[in-house]
Amino acid sequence: MSANITVEEMDVHNLQDANQCHDPFIVDSKFELRSEQNIIRYSVIAIPPYEKTYPPNQIEYHAHLRNPEQCVFFAYCDGALAGELVIRRWWNSFAYLEDITVKTAYRRQGIGRALVNRAIAWGQEPSTAGHHAGNSEQQRRGVPILRTMRF
Repeated sequence: MSANITVEEMDVHNLQDANQCHDPFIVDSKFELRSEQNIIRYSVIAIPPYEKTYPPNQIEYHAHLRNPEQCVFFAYCDGALAGELVIRRWWNSFAYLEDITVKTAYRRQGIGRALVNRAIAWGQEPSTAGHHAGNSEQQRRGVPILRTMRF
């Protein structure tokens, strides 16, 4: 039986769910970047594993309510909060995926993909030039999802 995943834009009714998904995760590899014939390539290098936790977001969530330039989405799995995504429109008209977090219990169940799909739909207005997602080597496990979604 598959889970019922829903994604909702943040509003006054679910604002209390903000910043509730920053669970710890294991870092067990890092990126090694290189240039080959003017193309940036990378390899994934194994490292001794360690646990990493990011602090809660330091953004003003109220400023994202009904704001056409920035938005927060929450994912729910069978009604329970499972993930959060923060996106904003940058100065260059690109939609920038600023942060995406999924609670540990809901990882590898399609929550991240559902959030990114909703962010893509949000950014498909004619005034948006494209999408951009930042990623650090501590967040390497999210890269395959973003690559399959053409980021």
